[in-house]
Amino acid sequence: MEYFSRLLKINTQHSGFHFHPKCQALGISHFGFAEDILLLCRCDMVSVSIILHQLHVFGEISGLVINAAKSSIFFAGVLGDMKQAILGLSQFTEGTFPFKYLGVPLSPHKLLASQFSPLIHKLELAI
Repeated sequence: MEYFSRLLKINTQHSGFHFHPKCQALGISHFGFAEDILLLCRCDMVSVSIILHQLHVFGEISGLVINAAKSSIFFAGVLGDMKQAILGLSQFTEGTFPFKYLGVPLSPHKLLASQFSPLIHKLELAI
C-alpha cells in the first residue's frame, strides 16, 4: 500500500488531476485501512483516468488486482452523462449513500444522529 500511495502522490500532481473539492487544501487523494481503500477526486474523466491508470500500474507490478465486482463508485452532485461515462470507464458499480467505512456512516449530506447509533452502541459496549 505504501507503493500505491507513492504512485498516487506522484501522479495526482499531474496538471490534469483535480482533487475532490473538500480534499484540495490537504492534497488528499486516498486513504485506506487493511485491504480497503477509498480513492477521492473530482468527477471528471481526466482525474478518474489518472486514478484508474495507477490502479492498473499497481496491479501489474504487485499482482494485486482490483475486484470490480466488489468495488463501487459513489457520486455526489454529478450529472447522469458523466456518471455513465465514468461507470463505463471503470467497470465498477454505482454505490449509494450513506455507506459505512470502518463502521462509520459516510455521506455527502448531513447525517442524522440516529445514523450513528449502531456505532455509538458498539463504543458503549467496548467501554
